[in-house]
Amino acid sequence: MSDQRALKLQAYIAEFTALRTAILDANKRRENLKLVALAASGALFSFALWPSGSSSSAISTEVVLFLVPPITLQLGGLSSLSIWRSRQMSQYIADVLGPKADALVSESPVASIQSNDFFSWETSQKQRRVLFEAALDWVLGVVIFLAPGIVAQLLVRDLLADLDLRASYRAFYWANWVIIAAAGVWKLLMLQQVVGLLRNHLTHVRT
Repeated sequence: MSDQRALKLQAYIAEFTALRTAILDANKRRENLKLVALAASGALFSFALWPSGSSSSAISTEVVLFLVPPITLQLGGLSSLSIWRSRQMSQYIADVLGPKADALVSESPVASIQSNDFFSWETSQKQRRVLFEAALDWVLGVVIFLAPGIVAQLLVRDLLADLDLRASYRAFYWANWVIIAAAGVWKLLMLQQVVGLLRNHLTHVRT
């Protein structure tokens, strides 16, 4: 392998290393977002559901419950953005960077590495684990980020029926439902992607 090809290959490996580090960092941030969402929703529900007999405390309970949907869904949005960025980098490694390195190695008459061996981990990730990870991310997204907001809204609905509250409280109530509905549509679109991955996987297995 000539010096020029060796330098190019070294550059590809360095780029791969940087991208893999970025993907792992994004995965860690996503796990931290899940923990923050669980801690935040748990703390808010614990405060809101603490027994109290005064009407002022009841109003405070409603205010706390109003915070659950925007906080958890915002964290869910950051998690979804992290997932998208990780998949983009992973796809770039498997579809662009890997083939470039394979083509460079295959040009060498003394190459000891066969084509498609470079970055094979990322290729196997794309073929074998993307479906599982996408399905798991979807389920966890619904349980951790979406479900707490729905539960909080159902609790607020009971308070609205029992208390004579200002119209602004009801406005917050319906605004939260709009946010939850938008998040639900997004999750349905993500589910459609998961189903598409499942179909591609089944097609690949049959062929």
